[in-house]
Amino acid sequence: MARWVTVMRVEELPPDRPVTVRVNERDIALARCGEGGAPHALDNRCPHGAGQLGDGTILGDDIVCPLHEFGFDLHTGIQRDARTGRVAVYPARIEGGEVQIDAEAVPPLPEDPDADYFDWWARRHDEQEPVGDRAPAAT
Repeated sequence: MARWVTVMRVEELPPDRPVTVRVNERDIALARCGEGGAPHALDNRCPHGAGQLGDGTILGDDIVCPLHEFGFDLHTGIQRDARTGRVAVYPARIEGGEVQIDAEAVPPLPEDPDADYFDWWARRHDEQEPVGDRAPAAT
């Protein structure tokens, strides 16, 4: 498999409006801030309610989930307001007028498409794994 895969021409990626593309059978939200901005690729599924980030909006440097308006930083994937969630961020670039994503960084979709979400949820709640700036509660 090629490391960098072309997902669209740069003129097909509207500024300040995310779209959904597919890499390794996984849906990826792709966005850029402003005309001429760098592309940002994130996992398309909001960890809170499984909203499709590619159907959301761009607000500053955040991609905002259309279901509950949770905002995720385009650079880090960290949920901006509560800092309790995160989506995966993948390398993206513009090369020769084409928007490309690093396919080697995008894991293939698991056999159970909900596995990533439920694994994250279990780690977060059962093991009290810290996410962002938050540490687990003292026992």
